[in-house]
Amino acid sequence: MHINQEEGELKIEIEGYWYRTVLWEVPLMALISELYFKMMGISPKETEAKAVQKALELKALKADHSDFGTRRRFSFEVQEKVIDCLQKHSGEYFKGTSNIYLAMKYDTIPIGTMPHEWFMYHGSIFGYRSANMKALEAWVEVYQGSLGITLTDTYTTNTFLQNFSLKQAKLFDEVRWDSGDPLEFTDQIIRFYKENRIDPLSKTIVYSDSLNMEQVKEIKKYVVGRIHDAYGIGTYFTNNVGTTPINMVIKLTEVKMNGKKSLPIRHKIVRHSRKKHR
Repeated sequence: MHINQEEGELKIEIEGYWYRTVLWEVPLMALISELYFKMMGISPKETEAKAVQKALELKALKADHSDFGTRRRFSFEVQEKVIDCLQKHSGEYFKGTSNIYLAMKYDTIPIGTMPHEWFMYHGSIFGYRSANMKALEAWVEVYQGSLGITLTDTYTTNTFLQNFSLKQAKLFDEVRWDSGDPLEFTDQIIRFYKENRIDPLSKTIVYSDSLNMEQVKEIKKYVVGRIHDAYGIGTYFTNNVGTTPINMVIKLTEVKMNGKKSLPIRHKIVRHSRKKHR
């Protein structure tokens, strides 16, 4: 691991076998975020009150929602308090958390989706024309129908849908929106299902790109009765406590094959700069 910081910008590169380096992403980003706020002497405000209000509003909307906020959380304590409040006040509409430990502790479902890097890896090995198809085939081979939420936007949703076979469209229960206009995405996905004679109401769109309550309300109003909707909410749950969350991301940047074996060397970069959360 190589760490460098210059004038407020933090860069980290992680190199090694993929099955090792991939495990760094979530804990590393969570540690950086929490350490930053501790060093700045910032304390969370109204954690419980805000979490309860969000839970009640989402329940009133009948919006299925999950916590996706581990990586950019204010702290572990804040995330745990949020999950506790959601579980107590959201009723049946709280569906789980991407944090495995907290899912176990609060007896809820550990939930998440495949990462962009899954498609990026297959693109680097098999070429970008085959990336979506190869990535989906490999996922199905491993999970055999479980963990059926797929990303669509790694190489644009238009390209993804061109590669999304009828078999895969029927097998994957949910698609995830993570960039662009959510309403346009909704129309595009519903149109795709109808063209393939799949009932959109039998499928789910998971909306997950920097959501806040206003966006959830807008999307919910637009999709009701057309397709099932669910919301993976991150920093709006776990870092909406009177601070500005850190804008950072970790991405796959290089892959090296070892002969015929799939043993990639992985480089990941974290960029840190302050940016107001939507």
